[in-house]
Amino acid sequence: MIKNLVIHIGDPKNGSSSIQKTLAEALWQSEHRTVRLSRNRNEVALGKAMRKNAGPGEKAKRFPELAEWAHAEEADYGVISSEFLTRAKPREFKDALDQYLPEFADSCRIVAYVRPHADRFVSTYAQRVKMGLFVQDMAPLFDTMGADRFLTYHKRFTRWRSVFGERFVLRPFVREGLRDQDVVSDFLHIVLEGEPFTLQQADNVNQSLGVRQIAGMRVFQNTLITEGVPKVLRTIIGGAVGYSVGHVPGAKDEKLALDRSLMEQVDRRFRADARQTDDTFFDSPWLENALDRSLEKARPEPQSTQPLDHLTSGKIKEIEQVAKDCVTRAEGTPKIWRAVNSVLRGYVDPQEAENLNANQRHARDRAVVLCEQAARLIA
Repeated sequence: MIKNLVIHIGDPKNGSSSIQKTLAEALWQSEHRTVRLSRNRNEVALGKAMRKNAGPGEKAKRFPELAEWAHAEEADYGVISSEFLTRAKPREFKDALDQYLPEFADSCRIVAYVRPHADRFVSTYAQRVKMGLFVQDMAPLFDTMGADRFLTYHKRFTRWRSVFGERFVLRPFVREGLRDQDVVSDFLHIVLEGEPFTLQQADNVNQSLGVRQIAGMRVFQNTLITEGVPKVLRTIIGGAVGYSVGHVPGAKDEKLALDRSLMEQVDRRFRADARQTDDTFFDSPWLENALDRSLEKARPEPQSTQPLDHLTSGKIKEIEQVAKDCVTRAEGTPKIWRAVNSVLRGYVDPQEAENLNANQRHARDRAVVLCEQAARLIA
């Protein structure tokens, strides 16, 4: 079985996809150590099993599967990774480890990365537009999530430290604070406990959307909302299309940034939290310094992500039509669109593929084409 267990819990938008891709595709080498990623590249199901509203059988299903994997593998280190685990309650997670993975409960390490507050707010806005969870301008989002507990870092990560002690490792998602200024290199250095390794440079696997692209996604997602597509399906479709937008060859766009007025609100709300988090977890004021830099480079006026400010009426109609096609011609269900996501990201879970019949595989392939068509219009 594996000798050591490392559990990577995110945070979201902190390089999780790159870490997972590197481990899953063995884009690194070490002469003296071996690492195995759990059978699901991203343990989404495990993260969902730890949610407050999870069904009673979800933990009882996923944790024994992980225990079986841990016992079947032969490696120096086993890694479980999912940004969805950031929403788990640390004490409940430790209890589940005690029950299902007792050999590792008192020795496993928990690793998380934390993005500076301003950058996290901007990336959260882009992500929520992409997923169809928020399709307005950026400023109103601050009013709804400014006190969001996931942007208040100190209290949340202190809970992990109180349960797992020094085995909980928090790292700043700040280029200068990472080993080799790279999150994947930093993570492998932690996992391998300093053992030397070499690393292939992976492509940026989950690029953030630019200003014009966000405007296009607003059109796309507003169409899905108008068509009555449920939220769970909008998020999966949006994830597939948004991922494809970031991989359209030659696509360039202006980077989204905070204006001075909104940045000052972010600073007032989160300055104390940045200072507390730095003092508790880091040997340098990474988060507070990042706020200072964000204030310095804030734009004088807000950027518009309104579709009509970036797209012609003809392009808007084309995006609306391909969004409707995603709903009607693809005949999509969450099951099919999850398979679409896997295809677009370059990996297909064998069990997932087996669970699709011929008609569903045809719908998946049709949806992949539509996603790529939508991405070219939006990019």
